[in-house]
Amino acid sequence: GQIIGNGHKMSNITVVQPNGAQQGGLFGFIGAGASITDLHFSNVTYTAIGSRIQGSTAGLLAGTISDQATLENVTVSGKLLIDPSLLLDGMDLSTYGMLAGAGTADISLENIKVELTGDNKNAAILAVNKETGEITITPRERN
Repeated sequence: GQIIGNGHKMSNITVVQPNGAQQGGLFGFIGAGASITDLHFSNVTYTAIGSRIQGSTAGLLAGTISDQATLENVTVSGKLLIDPSLLLDGMDLSTYGMLAGAGTADISLENIKVELTGDNKNAAILAVNKETGEITITPRERN
């Protein structure tokens, strides 16, 4: 498909993705041949909570962006919140990225913030690679 935004801006978007979503973000999957142009998203908050499917992908913009998708003049700013209990529930095979959990896109990552949320936010360590957008969540050792 094709989305031509004509420079429009979508603001103040909140997505809470609980339980069992295979791919999460503003878009679950941006597939091969898809094209998004001249569209801007600001103040987006995406929260991943609850138990998830192993192998799921999530990011602020999409769960997965195909290498054959085209994104031109697309900006995203906002916050990606991840509940570390996802790891504690054995979902450590899931992949999270600032922009997308899987795939590539040539969009700046500088206006995206990532943090842990929920009751178990101190049960894990969050590491974010600002160059690649890759997020690593490691459970803390339990006493």
